[in-house]
Amino acid sequence: MVVLLLAVFLIFVVFSRRKAGKTLAMPLLVVGLAVVRLALTLVTVAQLIALFKHLATVPAEGKQAALDAGIREAMRYATFAAWVDLPVMLGAWLVDRALIKRSAPSTLAPAGARCATHPEVVAGRVCSRCGNFMCSACDDLGVCRSCRARTA
Repeated sequence: MVVLLLAVFLIFVVFSRRKAGKTLAMPLLVVGLAVVRLALTLVTVAQLIALFKHLATVPAEGKQAALDAGIREAMRYATFAAWVDLPVMLGAWLVDRALIKRSAPSTLAPAGARCATHPEVVAGRVCSRCGNFMCSACDDLGVCRSCRARTA
């Protein structure tokens, strides 16, 4: 099961591509996690069905113990899936942010340049889309706020 999750994670990292200021890392990971979650749910349901079929052959005094053990075993997969979702999603978000930052050109503004939105503030970078100077408050991963609003 861990191998399957690692494979999904590697697939989304390898096939992540930057497009219009966004990457496909998160959507690919969400689809991958949905497939893994579905597989784990199907395994859980199949084990519960097998358990109930098995209970028909168990003597009355042993049914409760068999039921407890069977449910515990079946729910192991559901618990595993629940514990994996959050760390994997957090990792995907971090990779997504890193891919966007890595692909954004870092063009520094010339000395003395002023922010196009805040003329009283010294500009630190140049927007990679429109070329306007921007301060650190306006910088949204290498793109100014007005350009980011146009592409959202």
